[in-house]
Amino acid sequence: MPDYELIRRGGLIFAAVLFCLGMAIIFSKKFNCGNKASSK
Repeated sequence: MPDYELIRRGGLIFAAVLFCLGMAIIFSKKFNCGNKASSK
């Protein structure tokens, strides 16, 4: 089924985009806080 393939590929791309966005937010917070802030 081409529809299933499209949904599966779209889901993978969506997950990858969310992952990249999450990593970008984490890195931006680290850079904004600096090394002096306590990191968990």
